[in-house]
Amino acid sequence: MKKTQLALVAVSVILLASCTKSIKEDAGFSNDLSATSASTQTSGQNLDRFVPNELLIKFKAGISETKKQEAFNKIGGNVSQRILTKTMKRFGDNEGVYLLHTPMAALEAISKVKGIEIEYAEPNYIYHHDAVSNDTYYTNGSLWGMYGDATSPANQYGSQAGEAWAAGHTGSSSVYVGVIDEGAMFNHTDLAANFWTNPFDAADGVDNDGNGYVDDIHGWDFANNDNTT
Repeated sequence: MKKTQLALVAVSVILLASCTKSIKEDAGFSNDLSATSASTQTSGQNLDRFVPNELLIKFKAGISETKKQEAFNKIGGNVSQRILTKTMKRFGDNEGVYLLHTPMAALEAISKVKGIEIEYAEPNYIYHHDAVSNDTYYTNGSLWGMYGDATSPANQYGSQAGEAWAAGHTGSSSVYVGVIDEGAMFNHTDLAANFWTNPFDAADGVDNDGNGYVDDIHGWDFANNDNTT
């Protein structure tokens, strides 16, 4: 019986979509942000762009603690986190970036701290990223059984696999699935990294695990009575 690790990758590369907070390190005060009304922060078009009432501030090198506190006081900001990684230090940055929570709208807070020794200040942007399948049969609509109500193409009678992958449910290396069939292509692109390998029977022509099957590395093909597929 063939055993495979359950990774929900029977026929397609993982699709995933996640949403996380990001620290955008390459922007300063942008004209579009400073010119935008703070009231737009609560509009639908901005709710998915950045975290409300949060601000990222990068002070200029050598700024005094007094000046930092002045900036914090101007926006009623409380430091949620100071981000200073080893990599930042290696490149000569000993100041890091401050993540602040403020009662003000993020865009309003940005305008308030202008004029202080700040390299940049910006909202705590949210980024979305999607990994698209490289399985042409999945992307051209052929694998109807993998789709669900919210996939494209949609199929309400499908297994909803695409939606499960998109929600981050991509399997577990501790779960195994036994395939009762004449074989499975363990070297297939979608399966190779997830196929079970027998730790007790090396490929040496000897039945090391004493189960009656020589070199059953990935299980056994009972149709052909060998260890291949």
